[in-house]
Amino acid sequence: MNLYLLPVSGALFSDQEKSSDNFFRTTNLDLGFNSVQTGFEPALLMPDKESSRSALINQIGALPFIYSQKYQFDSGDETLCQNLHLEVLLKYYDLHGILQITNKYSGSLVDFSINTNGLDGDLSFPTADYYPNPDYGLAQHWFEYQVSLPDDPNPNLGNLSCNFSYVAKAWMQQHSYGQAFWDEEILANSVSTGSWAKVTGMKFNDLDGNGDKDEAEPGLEGWNIFAAQEVEELSVPADDNTGIDSEVLENGATYLVRVTGTYQADTDLTADAKYSVRNPDTNWTDTVNGLESYGYELLDLQIDGASPDWGPYASDHEYWTSLVGTGASVNFKIYDILYTNNTGNLNVTIFKVVSSDITDTDGLYELDLSNVDGEIVVAEENQTGWQQTMPSSKYYVFPGPDLYEDIDFGNHKIPAGPEFTKIVINEVYYDVANTTHCDEASSEWIELYNPNNFAVNIKNWSLSDNAGSVTITGNPEIPAYGFALLSHDNGTWIHCFSDNGAVIVQLAGAAAWLNNDGDQLTLRNSDDQIVDFVAWEQGSCDGGTCSNNFPHLYPDWTLAVAEGHSIARSPLGFDTDSPSDWIELATPNPGTNPHSHISVSVDQEDSYLLIGFSNAWGFDELDYAISYHHLYSNEPVEETIKGKAYKPLNQNQLILDPIFLGTCSDELLTCVAHTGIGTVSIDLLYKDGDTSIGTSTITFPWQEK
Repeated sequence: MNLYLLPVSGALFSDQEKSSDNFFRTTNLDLGFNSVQTGFEPALLMPDKESSRSALINQIGALPFIYSQKYQFDSGDETLCQNLHLEVLLKYYDLHGILQITNKYSGSLVDFSINTNGLDGDLSFPTADYYPNPDYGLAQHWFEYQVSLPDDPNPNLGNLSCNFSYVAKAWMQQHSYGQAFWDEEILANSVSTGSWAKVTGMKFNDLDGNGDKDEAEPGLEGWNIFAAQEVEELSVPADDNTGIDSEVLENGATYLVRVTGTYQADTDLTADAKYSVRNPDTNWTDTVNGLESYGYELLDLQIDGASPDWGPYASDHEYWTSLVGTGASVNFKIYDILYTNNTGNLNVTIFKVVSSDITDTDGLYELDLSNVDGEIVVAEENQTGWQQTMPSSKYYVFPGPDLYEDIDFGNHKIPAGPEFTKIVINEVYYDVANTTHCDEASSEWIELYNPNNFAVNIKNWSLSDNAGSVTITGNPEIPAYGFALLSHDNGTWIHCFSDNGAVIVQLAGAAAWLNNDGDQLTLRNSDDQIVDFVAWEQGSCDGGTCSNNFPHLYPDWTLAVAEGHSIARSPLGFDTDSPSDWIELATPNPGTNPHSHISVSVDQEDSYLLIGFSNAWGFDELDYAISYHHLYSNEPVEETIKGKAYKPLNQNQLILDPIFLGTCSDELLTCVAHTGIGTVSIDLLYKDGDTSIGTSTITFPWQEK
């Protein structure tokens, strides 16, 4: 075998290529999400309404993309968001300019989510056959979002706001969100609700007082209207001088108080929260008939020791007032001077105010009930001088919060009453002592007294007796606590008497008109209302001449005086419309009395004598002696009760403790009332320090109980 040797050799190989016309281009995926509206419109969402907002989703970058939308809670009341319904509409105009609307979502706001799987071809860019218009551009999608409340929504959803966002996410086709290019934008939103749990209405001036709202009747501005809920019911006993306490009332909170019912303050005396009537009268009055000197507060239902303004008399005996809590209970008590003979009770209901409003210039009001649960009463606050005419029940009751409209209140202005409360015939000089200058023909006079704290004009008032009537002319005005002297001849006050500074009124007509053997006087005001009456010596006789066929008209009025004497009320102004109010004065004193301003009230409750004084300034000590006869073992026994009472000199009222006419054991454990009492004589001595300023005697007819 032969081997050949080959020489070693080498070679280098290379190649080169060139690519031309190459370029690199950058692009992006950019999503826009915005709205030309600042928020939902209308701004306050209400039941059976909807609020809407339009927004545009834009393709800003060059890359095509798919996008989705989803709800996101941000802040506010999440419960409201959970109760909202959402409709999402995609809107565009077709080639013929016709608006096309596609509903992309209908359901709960909090569940809102569309195209998260990327399969909805409408929610992608670019978009075919999507033509621009003033509402949207070429690379824009136009959405409208409509939110609404559920049917019959809970009123507690009122006056709330919830803040949320629509989150839009975009990603490249054939990819998923978070891969390759993607984008995310947020559109912030806020939805607020108004109050549909409310009461609206009008407070109007019921000019004709008929309880209906007439077209021409205007609204009343500045009245408080309340919505309130019951807190407590109380029964206030009439025979308990301690009263009854409420539960603790929240400090600063406003409460309404309703009181109803009547009670008996005596067998013949019925009272409600403010007014009383004494049988057989039918006229309910603020002062107690026969006890006027005890003031307006006697028999009132008081709150913490004071009488509120319960308003004008109500025939159904229902009254309302308001108060502000102090963090303590309040006391309800009937104010009386003698509780032992009271029976019955008054019913009090306390309501806490949950909403209030003051009527505007048109009388309109609105009460927000959005945060209230349970039964509600709606009532007004009283104003002095007005009588409520609508509703007839004085208030409205609603089972719970809702929308209540046209809940109106009507009030009628109470006509101004006469500018006087009482003028009395106080003294009559009818049987003249004939002297050189003072004869029967010209010297008779009548004294009027004004017990009020204001002046009273008596122009066109009249005085009448059996012979006829005379009208007071001119413009005479009796000052407060002052006198007027009426006569046919002003010469009387020069030759016969001093007028003591009283108002002098000269009467027209015949002189010597007051009969000495029986007559009567009736005082009437300018409206022809009887103001006062007095008779003497049994009054005149029907037919003129007294006989068996023509008896005296007023047989109970038996007071007769000697010539030169007068008849006068004792004490001044004391008026129970009874003959016992009058006494004989041996020395007539026209127009003056050192204690003439003092008014005295005397009454009886069971076996107690009640005595009170008003206009009681000018004395600081009262000495009294009460005398009467009663029967013991069928024999008459004379009793006298003496006492003293003190007060500040300028205090206008004095009320004596009830005086028991009977006999009690030493420990007062057993008391027996006296029986067979006829007339009670009350002797009064008024003193300023050690100085006597006058005396008076009152006779009071005792009634066996």
